[in-house]
Amino acid sequence: MMRGIDSRGRRVIWSVGFVEVVRMLGIFMIIPVLEVYSASITRSIILISAAFAAYGLASAVFQIPLGHLSDRIGRKPAILLGMVPFVAGNIATFAIPGIAWIILGRFMAGAGAVGSVATAMVQESVPEERRNAAMAMVGIPVGVSFLAGLLLGPAIGYSIGFRYLFLISGLLGIAAMAAVAALKPASQHMPQQRDEKAGISRDSVWLAVAGFAVSFVMIVFFYYFQVYVTQVLLEKNYIFSLFIPGAAGGAAAVMIAGRPGTTRTFRMAGLSLAIVLLSVPVLFLSPLNSGPFFIFETGSILFFLGYSLYEIVFPTAVTRVSRSDRYGSNLGIFNTMQHSGQFLGGLASGFIIGISISRKSQMLGLLVLAAVMVVAIISFLRIFRRLELSRTAN
Repeated sequence: MMRGIDSRGRRVIWSVGFVEVVRMLGIFMIIPVLEVYSASITRSIILISAAFAAYGLASAVFQIPLGHLSDRIGRKPAILLGMVPFVAGNIATFAIPGIAWIILGRFMAGAGAVGSVATAMVQESVPEERRNAAMAMVGIPVGVSFLAGLLLGPAIGYSIGFRYLFLISGLLGIAAMAAVAALKPASQHMPQQRDEKAGISRDSVWLAVAGFAVSFVMIVFFYYFQVYVTQVLLEKNYIFSLFIPGAAGGAAAVMIAGRPGTTRTFRMAGLSLAIVLLSVPVLFLSPLNSGPFFIFETGSILFFLGYSLYEIVFPTAVTRVSRSDRYGSNLGIFNTMQHSGQFLGGLASGFIIGISISRKSQMLGLLVLAAVMVVAIISFLRIFRRLELSRTAN
């Protein structure tokens, strides 16, 4: 998978992968226990919800500014700058107890929105035909850290204290900054072009709309998964039920997307959306009894396959329709829409699914998520048809 990528590109891939691992652990070690920890401090549902929403809201707000800044000052300085609030927010949450500091600390940590900058650094450090493979290599440790975070968070939190999860995230953030500081990434070429306002590609905006939809569905899926497993399958710990489909779907996505091929990026992007859409009726038509678990498990594997494939190929697709000197800005818009989808999906999950699952809430979830994914596919097809026509004409 690393063939055709020089030693500098490989160092960038591993360093950026480490940064993304740290960010993933900072999210998914904490999310499974954040409600328990917050509820031990306050009984206010509004404040607990704010603690959940703060990270995603800050990430949505700061993706574009950091991405645009990286186009001007370089990827490495922007990543180092962005990791400062991530580290400070986690350390502050650990050091100063109280729900207000949890909310503020999570917002500060979310302001370290370096995802678009990190992706841009990888994309411009490897040959164009190896970008999918490079993103797959970044995706492997990120996927592992996502699953590890779900397992380690409760284990560490219940054994030594929930607040120590924030300390661990902060210390890992410092280690990630050290890894990036040692890099010598390829120089950015920034030709002065004025053909588009702020260098924002219209096609990247349509891809961002699709990203919003997929992220919305992703958050609702995790809410639904937890409720279904605990209420229908009667398992107290849903984490282990999540691991098998996550690992299977993620591994399959890496094998599919890890091969080179410039023309396959958009076809795989369309495939990822179709698979996520296909997973929705399987998941939401699963029986409401402790019977055939394989139906729900099949839907979960389909979802993780589609979502993991989407995470690998969509950033590459954004760079394919963007100017090379504006990768950060365009990826910033894409990531902002992703985090906005997560934020609004989190708010909508309770209203769609409810506290307990019924056939009515299942049908509502099916209709809403299917409609959202249809919007994603329509947005993607606006780009795909034009690109196919252009490729045929050439």
